[in-house]
Amino acid sequence: MTRLSIKLLLSIFSFCLVVSCQNSAESSSTAKDDNTNDEPGMYTYGNGTGGLYTITKDSVLFDPVSVVLKSKETYDSGKAARVGLSKSQHSELKGILDKALEDKSSHVEKRTKNSSAIALFRPGQPRKKCLLGPGSGAQLDIDNALKKLTSQE
Repeated sequence: MTRLSIKLLLSIFSFCLVVSCQNSAESSSTAKDDNTNDEPGMYTYGNGTGGLYTITKDSVLFDPVSVVLKSKETYDSGKAARVGLSKSQHSELKGILDKALEDKSSHVEKRTKNSSAIALFRPGQPRKKCLLGPGSGAQLDIDNALKKLTSQE
């Protein structure tokens, strides 16, 4: 691994840790009587080319991989984007992501070339995460939905 790759992995890990800790603090300070949590949460999706999407209830943020981080060839994964989401767009995207998290047939055990990763963070709940196999139906559905949203600017 190159130093840049290690730095990128450490920054992603740090981000996830900070979000996880914030969620823990929020849940302990806002105790509810019932065990249900209707918070939409925040999703992160690392696509097969190294770009990172952050999906909240009202926006999608795309952080593409830079050419410097690609080791073998010059690659353009697009431009950074921040797109607002309507309630219906969020609901549709959330459905696709939740389906992918539950669809074990699309999951792989280890990261491989062009595999992607999803993580769901909700206050007071354990993080859900999985790796999606390259070319799996779930990966293609998510990629298509996110490309459609981020190209509508």
